Amino acid sequence: MDDDDGEGIVLDDDDDDGEGIVLDDDDDDVNYVAGSNYYPYLSSFVKYMQNFNEAIQQSSDNTSYETRCSQIESERFQGCDSFRNRCYEVAKYLNYISSKQSDGETHVRCAHLNYILNSNTDYYNIPNHRKTDLIKAYANVSPQLTDMCHGKIELIDDKVLEKLKEIYNMHDLFNKVKLNATPCSGECCSNITQCVSIYNKYIDNCYLDSMDYICQELRKLKHMYDDHMETVTTCPKAVKKLIPPKENNTGVTILIPCIIILIIPLFLFILYKVNKNYIEKMYY
Repeated sequence: MDDDDGEGIVLDDDDDDGEGIVLDDDDDDVNYVAGSNYYPYLSSFVKYMQNFNEAIQQSSDNTSYETRCSQIESERFQGCDSFRNRCYEVAKYLNYISSKQSDGETHVRCAHLNYILNSNTDYYNIPNHRKTDLIKAYANVSPQLTDMCHGKIELIDDKVLEKLKEIYNMHDLFNKVKLNATPCSGECCSNITQCVSIYNKYIDNCYLDSMDYICQELRKLKHMYDDHMETVTTCPKAVKKLIPPKENNTGVTILIPCIIILIIPLFLFILYKVNKNYIEKMYY
């Protein structure tokens, strides 16, 4: 699926709104894997998390989101104050995203919101309600308000989500190290160790020319980490330079010359036999 078209997959149930945009886990024909295109944005998610927390704490004179959330709660989650309160927060942030359209970052902000809804237990782990139903309900908030993030709120594949959370945590840990106002020690040094641990978990599968999103994020982090660690002198056990990605795929590098060595003599032998037969026919 093209990232820019914003079309999700509607869950097949008896909902009357028909607006919920989430990935149907049972649809084997869908090639797109929800969340698989988020990796390039993860380093910026750290900044957007602060924006999100500030936005949901602000008071608002706009009560339209309260009306919409109360309607969804009464139709699908009767008596569930937890959902209604979380819905208010989602709606507030959608209004915030709408107010920031001019900065050109709407797509990334929507991806971050969807990441929060899928990864933060406060939003998806409400007793007696399935995660799929909750994500679909959050998706139904947007069309009735600002139309922000419509089609961008969807259920993220569990395996993809696990990797997204780890790479996000890697960036978050390093960001805390960078922003540490005092000489790094204690928790700051621990953050370095945890960050490196996540990095090392994935770097072994990366090559210099890898186009994989995760490998690109690791290269991005390595550059920032190596530069910053030149200024850190108070964590003696901390790694100063991260392991670089492999220069190339040695297996492929060895295999290609071997194939060439085998093919060229065979080709020359065949060419020799063909020419010999041709000459014999011509003169004999």
